[in-house]
Amino acid sequence: MQRHPVRRDSRTAPTDPTVHSAGRSNDPTVVHEVSGEIRWVDTDLQRIVVHVTDAGSHAGASLGQDLTFALDDAKIATQDIDGDGDRNVADLLPGVHVRVRTRIARSRTSQVPDLLEATSVATLPGSS
Repeated sequence: MQRHPVRRDSRTAPTDPTVHSAGRSNDPTVVHEVSGEIRWVDTDLQRIVVHVTDAGSHAGASLGQDLTFALDDAKIATQDIDGDGDRNVADLLPGVHVRVRTRIARSRTSQVPDLLEATSVATLPGSS
Protein backbone atom coordinates (compact mmCIF):
# COMPACT_ATOMS: atom_id res chain seq x y z
CA MET A 1 0.00 0.00 0.00
CA GLN A 2 1.33 3.39 -1.06
CA ARG A 3 1.02 6.29 1.32
CA HIS A 4 0.08 9.72 0.06
CA PRO A 5 1.64 12.79 1.64
CA VAL A 6 -0.58 14.62 4.08
CA ARG A 7 -2.02 17.73 2.51
CA ARG A 8 -1.99 20.72 4.72
CA ASP A 9 -5.15 22.79 4.74
CA SER A 10 -4.29 26.41 3.95
CA ARG A 11 -7.04 27.65 6.27
CA THR A 12 -5.43 26.29 9.40
CA ALA A 13 -3.04 28.29 11.51
CA PRO A 14 0.67 27.75 10.97
CA THR A 15 2.40 25.57 13.52
CA ASP A 16 5.33 27.97 13.83
CA PRO A 17 4.40 30.46 16.58
CA THR A 18 6.67 33.16 15.10
CA VAL A 19 4.73 33.27 11.80
CA HIS A 20 1.67 35.49 11.67
CA SER A 21 -0.16 37.68 9.22
CA ALA A 22 0.09 41.44 9.19
CA GLY A 23 -3.52 41.79 10.32
CA ARG A 24 -5.36 45.08 10.63
CA SER A 25 -3.76 48.28 11.65
CA ASN A 26 -4.03 49.11 15.33
CA ASP A 27 -5.38 52.54 14.40
CA PRO A 28 -7.39 52.32 11.15
CA THR A 29 -8.48 55.43 9.32
CA VAL A 30 -12.08 56.45 8.81
CA VAL A 31 -13.61 58.64 6.12
CA HIS A 32 -14.85 62.06 7.19
CA GLU A 33 -17.28 63.61 4.71
CA VAL A 34 -18.45 67.16 5.27
CA SER A 35 -20.45 69.62 3.19
CA GLY A 36 -20.55 73.35 3.51
CA GLU A 37 -19.70 76.74 2.12
CA ILE A 38 -16.16 77.77 1.24
CA ARG A 39 -15.23 80.70 3.47
CA TRP A 40 -11.65 81.27 2.32
CA VAL A 41 -9.33 80.05 -0.46
CA ASP A 42 -5.52 80.25 -0.57
CA THR A 43 -4.37 79.27 -4.06
CA ASP A 44 -0.65 79.59 -3.18
CA LEU A 45 -0.80 77.14 -0.26
CA GLN A 46 -3.59 75.08 -1.89
CA ARG A 47 -5.90 75.34 1.12
CA ILE A 48 -9.56 76.10 1.69
CA VAL A 49 -11.62 76.83 4.79
CA VAL A 50 -15.10 75.31 4.78
CA HIS A 51 -17.93 76.19 7.18
CA VAL A 52 -19.49 72.76 7.86
CA THR A 53 -23.28 72.64 7.49
CA ASP A 54 -23.67 68.87 6.99
CA ALA A 55 -21.46 66.00 8.12
CA GLY A 56 -21.29 62.22 7.83
CA SER A 57 -21.45 59.95 10.85
CA HIS A 58 -17.75 60.10 11.76
CA ALA A 59 -17.57 63.87 11.27
CA GLY A 60 -20.71 64.80 13.19
CA ALA A 61 -18.75 66.73 15.83
CA SER A 62 -17.60 69.15 13.09
CA LEU A 63 -21.06 70.63 12.46
CA GLY A 64 -21.00 74.43 12.63
CA GLN A 65 -17.20 74.62 12.66
CA ASP A 66 -14.77 76.05 10.12
CA LEU A 67 -12.32 73.36 8.97
CA THR A 68 -9.12 73.96 6.98
CA PHE A 69 -8.29 71.48 4.22
CA ALA A 70 -5.01 71.08 2.33
CA LEU A 71 -5.69 70.19 -1.31
CA ASP A 72 -2.20 69.14 -2.43
CA ASP A 73 -3.19 65.61 -3.50
CA ALA A 74 -6.97 66.02 -3.59
CA LYS A 75 -9.15 65.15 -6.57
CA ILE A 76 -11.08 68.32 -7.43
CA ALA A 77 -14.40 67.93 -9.24
CA THR A 78 -15.60 71.37 -10.31
CA GLN A 79 -16.13 73.46 -13.42
CA ASP A 80 -13.10 75.13 -14.99
CA ILE A 81 -14.02 78.69 -13.94
CA ASP A 82 -10.74 80.40 -14.82
CA GLY A 83 -10.55 78.74 -18.27
CA ASP A 84 -6.98 77.45 -17.94
CA GLY A 85 -7.96 73.85 -18.80
CA ASP A 86 -7.22 72.52 -15.29
CA ARG A 87 -9.61 71.86 -12.45
CA ASN A 88 -7.71 73.04 -9.42
CA VAL A 89 -7.87 75.28 -6.34
CA ALA A 90 -8.16 78.39 -8.54
CA ASP A 91 -11.59 77.12 -9.64
CA LEU A 92 -12.91 77.06 -6.07
CA LEU A 93 -14.37 80.38 -4.95
CA PRO A 94 -15.68 81.67 -1.60
CA GLY A 95 -19.43 81.16 -1.29
CA VAL A 96 -19.46 77.93 -3.32
CA HIS A 97 -20.96 74.87 -1.60
CA VAL A 98 -18.67 71.82 -1.63
CA ARG A 99 -18.43 68.26 -0.33
CA VAL A 100 -15.02 67.40 1.08
CA ARG A 101 -13.72 63.95 1.99
CA THR A 102 -10.71 63.23 4.16
CA ARG A 103 -9.33 60.28 6.14
CA ILE A 104 -8.47 60.54 9.82
CA ALA A 105 -7.14 57.94 12.20
CA ARG A 106 -10.00 56.56 14.27
CA SER A 107 -8.30 57.52 17.53
CA ARG A 108 -8.19 61.18 16.37
CA THR A 109 -11.88 61.51 15.43
CA SER A 110 -12.77 63.31 18.68
CA GLN A 111 -9.87 65.75 18.32
CA VAL A 112 -9.76 66.85 14.68
CA PRO A 113 -6.35 68.30 13.66
CA ASP A 114 -6.06 71.96 12.64
CA LEU A 115 -5.15 71.06 9.04
CA LEU A 116 -6.81 68.13 7.27
CA GLU A 117 -5.55 66.53 4.05
CA ALA A 118 -8.53 66.35 1.69
CA THR A 119 -8.79 63.33 -0.60
CA SER A 120 -11.53 64.86 -2.77
CA VAL A 121 -13.46 68.10 -3.17
CA ALA A 122 -16.62 68.38 -5.29
CA THR A 123 -18.83 71.39 -5.89
CA LEU A 124 -22.48 70.74 -5.15
CA PRO A 125 -25.36 71.56 -7.54
CA GLY A 126 -26.85 74.99 -7.10
CA SER A 127 -23.52 76.56 -6.11
CA SER A 128 -22.78 80.01 -7.39
